Amino acid sequence: APMQKWMPLLKATCSAEFPSQRIPLLEGMTEGFASVDRDFRFQYINAAAEKIVNVRREDVLGRDMWDVFPATRGSTAETEYRRAMTTRAAARFDYFYAPELAWFEINIDPTENGGLSLYFHDITLRKRNETILDGQKRALEMVVSGAPFRDILTLLIRTIEDQSSQGVIASILLLDEDGIH
Repeated sequence: APMQKWMPLLKATCSAEFPSQRIPLLEGMTEGFASVDRDFRFQYINAAAEKIVNVRREDVLGRDMWDVFPATRGSTAETEYRRAMTTRAAARFDYFYAPELAWFEINIDPTENGGLSLYFHDITLRKRNETILDGQKRALEMVVSGAPFRDILTLLIRTIEDQSSQGVIASILLLDEDGIH
């Protein structure tokens, strides 16, 4: 995973404060990086994080994570963040953030100051491709098992529709051999 190459450097350099010599490393990352304190208040976010989660750092710094991202309340993400904070153990998980219709791979590392470092990137395209490939595989299995053509096409349509972040509705028009009916 792309984030793995940064983690040893970040673990060694990140602390409660971000001295100026550490900022270029964090700002140069293509992965999103954020640091929260033990009360889940944002202490730092890099430029990539601003872009990935569509926020401005001046709007989030010092604010509670749950106020900035209210849709994470009661979610798997909240459970994982709180578990990492309590156990002081690193964690990794994939998370679908509904307001952005996006999937994220999130890595959490506890910091020496009692907070958490969060590394993340958008994996929406990968998740969509995995789902489409799974739909294709299921459709082929249906063909082999002799399922009705209508059921196979319905599965393919639903697979395509489910991957649309724009609410696309798919349909297939089947014509007789004359091409008219």
